[in-house]
Formats: sequence, C-alpha cells, structure tokens
Amino acid sequence: MLIKDIAPIRNRNETQPNEENLADLVEAPLLEACRLLVRKNIRTLSSSANREDVGGNAHIMIDADHLSEDNLRILRELGAVEVPKGHWYHHFSLKMSVDENTTAAEVAAHFLEIANRLQAQAYTWAQRTNFADLIIVMDPRTRGMSPEDRAWVNTQDIVKVYGEPMSWTAHVSEQVAQGAYYDTTSRTLYASRDDYEREQSSLDLQFEHLKVAANWRESSELKPNPDKDKVEEYEALELAVLGKKPKGGYQCRNHAKAYAEAEVENRKFEFIDEAENLGWKAHLNVALADVQDVATYLSENGYYHKFLVGGEPSDGKVFTIYFGSRKMANKWAKVIAKDLSSYLAKPIDKTEVEFAAGIVGRFACRQKDHPHTEKYTPYGHIGLPLMKANAKGVSAEERSRYLQDPTEEELREVFNELHKDFGVFFNGASV
Repeated sequence: MLIKDIAPIRNRNETQPNEENLADLVEAPLLEACRLLVRKNIRTLSSSANREDVGGNAHIMIDADHLSEDNLRILRELGAVEVPKGHWYHHFSLKMSVDENTTAAEVAAHFLEIANRLQAQAYTWAQRTNFADLIIVMDPRTRGMSPEDRAWVNTQDIVKVYGEPMSWTAHVSEQVAQGAYYDTTSRTLYASRDDYEREQSSLDLQFEHLKVAANWRESSELKPNPDKDKVEEYEALELAVLGKKPKGGYQCRNHAKAYAEAEVENRKFEFIDEAENLGWKAHLNVALADVQDVATYLSENGYYHKFLVGGEPSDGKVFTIYFGSRKMANKWAKVIAKDLSSYLAKPIDKTEVEFAAGIVGRFACRQKDHPHTEKYTPYGHIGLPLMKANAKGVSAEERSRYLQDPTEEELREVFNELHKDFGVFFNGASV
C-alpha cells in the first residue's frame, strides 16, 4: 500500500496512547512503532502518515521532557530534530520524507528502526492529582500566592485546620464516573487505571534497580583510600581553587550558578527553589595527593560541590556534589567517573547507592520549612531517608531496629512516598 492511499484519522483527541486505544489514534504505517514506544514508556505527542503528508513528511513527535538521559542521547545521536519549549512541548520530531511512490512498509520500517534503538524507561507522566496538593490550592490562606510560594505552605497544618473538604470527595466521585481511577491508599486521583498501573509497574522496577545500586557492583573493585584517617592533613590543605586558596575546606556555589547560567546545556544541578539540601547528592573518596586535581576539575566544570565542610574523609566524604534531580545525577555521575577514574577510591558509607564507579550518594531531605521534608529522617538506607513517624510512639528497641535495619517493605514505603512528594525530580525517567 502507498502512503497516498491512506486516509488521515480525524478528530484525534489528546488522550495518551495506550495498548487499547492506539489503533484509533495512530495510522497503520506508524502503528507498530508507536506500540513499541508505548511499551517502552516513551510518550508520543503526535503522529501522521497519510495522503496529506505526500510531498512533505510522515512524523512521530516524542515528548523530550519525559525521556531518560539514555534516550535523549540516542535521539540526539540519530540527528532527530529537537524543538525547544515554546508554544508547545519540548519535543523531538522524527521525520521521513514521503512522495507519491512511498509505501506504507517503507515508512513502517523507518520508524520501527528508531523505536527499536530507544530503551525502556520509567513511566513518569501519569496524570494525577493528590489531595495534599489540591488542598494547598483550595485553602484561602494560599489563594493569590505564586506556585513557588504555595509550595512552602505546611500542608499537614492546613489539613488539620480545614479537614477534607466535601468538594474533593465530590470531585473524585465525578471523575471516577468518567473513567478516572482513585487510589485510596495515597488519596491520589489518576486519569485512568492504566495510568496508575503503568506508574506502579515503573516504580516497582525502579525500586529493584535502587536495591541493585546499593550493592556497589562497580565501586567494590576500587582500591581503599590510604589517607582516610588523616583528617588534620586534609584540613591543612591549601587548595588553589578559582583564584583562591581556601584552607580547611570550601564550598563552590556561586561559581557553579554562574557556570549554569552561561552553559545552560551543561549545567550540573537542578534544584527545587534553589534548595541544595533537597535532592540527590554524591560523595567522592579521594586520597590527599589527588585532592587538588579533583578540586580543579569539579570547579572548572561547574559542579555545585564542597570539599570537607561537614564531610569526613573517614566516611569517604572528601567531596560532596549536589545534583538535585535524579536526572542530573544520572547524566553527570558517569561523566565524572570516567574523567576521574584514576583518582577515585573505594566509597565507605554503605547506606548510600552507587551512581557510577566511585560515586555513591543519597536523596537528602533536610531543607527547613519545606512542606514535604519534615516527615523524613536525615539519613537512612539504600540512598533513601526513612519516615520519622515510623520511629515515633514505639519502643526503643523497635525504633533502633527501624533506623538500623528497615525491612524491604518499609524501604519501599519510603520510596513510594518520595515519589508521591517529588515525582520525577526524585526518581528520574531511567530504569
């Protein structure tokens, strides 16, 4: 069949394609490729391969903001047209020119080849509304506030004062009657049950990957730092960093911010409301003789980091790098590991997870006054904090057990709670 013989599908709505509705939204030549993209949790925004494209291009448009770092890299290497966010989404446009002799099979093969190259990733764009988020918007004390200001309102205090408004219950009932799905455990309303199930499946897979990262498969082969107990010698170092010679440690904030503004595509951190103590941070264990070289590398390349200043060499925390979002951690940790491979010693803190060889870290929730951070402990296990509530109102023995050796079920609870509070900022799109 030729493309010129295929009629366009009219009246397509903005429903996210899934296994059930795909054939109603996507024309036959692109169906197999789009089906594969759906199964890989890659969000398509638009597609077309019909007679109206003759003399132009058949296309599939992919949402760039919900792609894993690996898939971003793959599409850029393939030369896909990347369109920045303007009046529409930030997206990639996959195109193939078509004429009167172009067959449906040729178009199908072209786009399927691209879909096959892309990797399965997490489902990160579920359409959902959480009661705790909604009540901030509904509360009269927050009306008129900017979204940034509202984010800092203490949600739990609002709930205590106002309770659950009847309008939320009515809203849930109305939406469920129209095909939405309500998860009573998290009090979250999803656009569909498919949205809910795909998100849960991705979360399960991401949690399993986090457990694997806690085993330090790459870092376990590195040599220990022979200087880890020489604290005074570390503190006595006078490093040449950015034209200064700090002693006893330093923090590289302002330079990293200036670098990020000048090199937007190469910025090394992504924070929520400039909160450095909320998000992923990583630690580097470096011997005394290598500190100057590593400090120079991190500073010149715009990493938001510190040397000592609370970090202890005995814990393997000679340098701390603040990534913020998981996306930034995924993107840059491997680069650092490659560039500094000859300098990185074996990590020490086994409560942290591995980002790359010699680079381990955790998700920090220590930002004061943020509505979602007060519920979490400063430290935990497998890179996660723990729930303060689970350590309260219990015996000293049970509290110690929870803080020192939480069960997998308890860790999964924290993981799901962090996802609910911080979404893709916390768990990224990679699996």
